Amino acid sequence: MMRATTRLNRLYVSHLQGCPVSCLAADDIEADVDIYKSGGADVCPLTDPCFLVPAVLNCLRESTQYRKITEVVPGEADHFCAANVSKYGGVLITSDSDLLVHNLGEGQVAFFRDLHAEPGHCFKFLRFAPRQIFDKAGLAYPEKAIQLAYERKMAPQATLSRLIDMCLKPAPLSADYIEFVENYTISEEVVRLQKVGLEVPNLNDLDPRVSELVLEFYSRRSGMSMNSSIRMFLPPLTECPGLRSAWDKSTPIRQLAYSIGSHILPRKDGCLQVREFRRVESISHAGRQIRLLPTNLMREYLDDILSCAECCEDDIQRDGIKFWVFLAMALDKMESTRKGEETLTETIDKYFVGLTAKSGDTSVAWGIVHVAAQMQGTLYSLRVLQQTLRSVFSPEIDEALPEATGLYTMLSELIPVELYPCTTDLLRIARELQKSRSLYALDAFLTKKFCGNESPDNEGEEIESTLTDDDSESALSAKSGTNTNNDENNLFSVLSLEG
Repeated sequence: MMRATTRLNRLYVSHLQGCPVSCLAADDIEADVDIYKSGGADVCPLTDPCFLVPAVLNCLRESTQYRKITEVVPGEADHFCAANVSKYGGVLITSDSDLLVHNLGEGQVAFFRDLHAEPGHCFKFLRFAPRQIFDKAGLAYPEKAIQLAYERKMAPQATLSRLIDMCLKPAPLSADYIEFVENYTISEEVVRLQKVGLEVPNLNDLDPRVSELVLEFYSRRSGMSMNSSIRMFLPPLTECPGLRSAWDKSTPIRQLAYSIGSHILPRKDGCLQVREFRRVESISHAGRQIRLLPTNLMREYLDDILSCAECCEDDIQRDGIKFWVFLAMALDKMESTRKGEETLTETIDKYFVGLTAKSGDTSVAWGIVHVAAQMQGTLYSLRVLQQTLRSVFSPEIDEALPEATGLYTMLSELIPVELYPCTTDLLRIARELQKSRSLYALDAFLTKKFCGNESPDNEGEEIESTLTDDDSESALSAKSGTNTNNDENNLFSVLSLEG
């Protein structure tokens, strides 16, 4: 996560006037980059595509050829992949050089950067065979693989011959080395996660990020991790680093998901929050605490989501992308009204006044990129809610939260991540929906809901409950000498910095 944040910061600082179009997701008419072309190793995107891993997994699950051999495993995949090629042989295709340190037996490693497509659908790539490499170096394998990696970490400037000489000596017995070794061996934690994973229904169908969250809930339920906090690592978004995290807008949706997940915990557990990680800039990043909701507020918000969906009129098909974009806009409008903040639709209107996009434009204003990221974050938060609900749903939850059944049914038709509209399409759809009859129905619902409330903010204090433990998310604008918050000419100044 730190690498993703660093890349995004560099992209922002080097392109303050706008995000390059090449760094944004495009439609499916033509691929942006052919990563397999000759010379493809030189292709190094500044930021990783949002939701790439779950999108690839979804495609594999749809494939008749790969469906049966695609598996989501608890914990880090490295141990499982290494154990598989060590037992059965084969080639691991990865971008992570750490796999060279694991015991691969006769297995080999190839890196994505070395893959090249030849005519006739033939792939050429460079293979690394760790056992053969260590045999030539005169070092025992796999015993010395971890020591070589450790010596490289401790002396990054040392030559290979110098590192080999260091490995000819016995391995150090320091606590630091022992801790390093644990990263590449099957630990008790890995065994524990394997055991817990057997309890999770449909683990193989889950988004990897959601599976980590659900596994933590099940671990606490089994009493294996009572003293550790439950954490959620959100995928990086292509957003404006100088503005408040794009994940903030959709916090109430994820808060509801975490609260539903906590229903499988024993009453005596005492879990009151989930620690959420968004932009991570250092190892010491503390994340944010998201308080869990009591049952009455969970029921209220469940009912609110269903009511917003019911505002959808005949001019929006419920099984299409527009419905989910409308629901994202509706939920944002409800929360913004509750807290007296500007809605995304109002922000989009400001940006499009007098704005003419040209087909030859090579960049997109960071403000527009940020709005799209906020909407993508809302769609993904609905995914977190849908998959969490599916993983923990039970007669007990149905009894405590009768509205959950209706939500479960509705979210079963949620669009997959690979169908999320790209930045320009997302904003175009949002503009089109502002002319929809459904928006008038939504306004009527919100007027009725908040009518008579002297201060909508007070009601929202319990619904959205983030406790800021780390303010590093907004530090970039100060570091880079830019001010995206108080510039009168910056139409996006309505989105405040963290502070």
